[in-house]
Amino acid sequence: ALTVHPDLVPATMAKRYGFEVIGRSSAAGEARVPGELVLSAPVSVRLEPGELTVVAGQAISTKIDISALLDENVVLTVEGLPEQWVTLSERGAVVKPGSNSKPTLLIQTDWSEGMPTGPRAFQIVGTTDRLGRIVSQATLIVQEPIQLALGPSELALAPGQSAELLIDVTAHTDAQVDLSVVDLPSEWVRLSTTQLDLQAKDRQAERLEIHPPAGAPLGDYAFQLVGQSAGSVVLARARALLRLVATPPVRPPLLALDQTTVTCALGRPASLTATIVNGGPTAD
Repeated sequence: ALTVHPDLVPATMAKRYGFEVIGRSSAAGEARVPGELVLSAPVSVRLEPGELTVVAGQAISTKIDISALLDENVVLTVEGLPEQWVTLSERGAVVKPGSNSKPTLLIQTDWSEGMPTGPRAFQIVGTTDRLGRIVSQATLIVQEPIQLALGPSELALAPGQSAELLIDVTAHTDAQVDLSVVDLPSEWVRLSTTQLDLQAKDRQAERLEIHPPAGAPLGDYAFQLVGQSAGSVVLARARALLRLVATPPVRPPLLALDQTTVTCALGRPASLTATIVNGGPTAD
């Protein structure tokens, strides 16, 4: 008989271990029998699911699954996220063999202009007296409320000429957005709309016409397209550069589609909306 007595080990060592039992004799030689040891973690702590997506300024909740093969008192903490974002329904849990506990993790994000977005790695940590720290890795993906893009981002015109830029708007949440252009004289610009009523997952194309007057000085003019909420909170910015030159290059028109992937049944039509803007320059 083969008896295995593993010590208490961290959850990171809970896995399958391959081994061999070797028997040797002078008459029969050597015989090998493969075996496998499945070592389970005495306590496991994991997030359900391990990857979360939230729009900045909004909240998301999920469950932490704690299971045990031993009687343990587990103290929970969250590391890698701002402390003010995190609320746990239970900081401690007593788990017994065959049972599991599922405290709720609430993450309330905030939003301010310039706040980093994208994936953030964080850890759910369960600590016990006998096992120490039991760490579960997770990821929080924080999305901007909306995204703005201008195309082209650099434009050359002669004074007195005009051109259009394409505004690409992507919404990750419902939002009412006011659009404005800053750092260019107001009489030089005209937006196809200044107010957007967006739903989550909307993608919308608008136009920005730029028309510097004939007497405008040559040079570079950096400007921004700004999207603000009804409460004047800046949700997104797009930056671009206008170069006023004596002889501008010729640019082709710009084309944008409201969708890049369309699914439809065989024999059924599908529709796309195309937006074409004049890349300029054109003379009045």
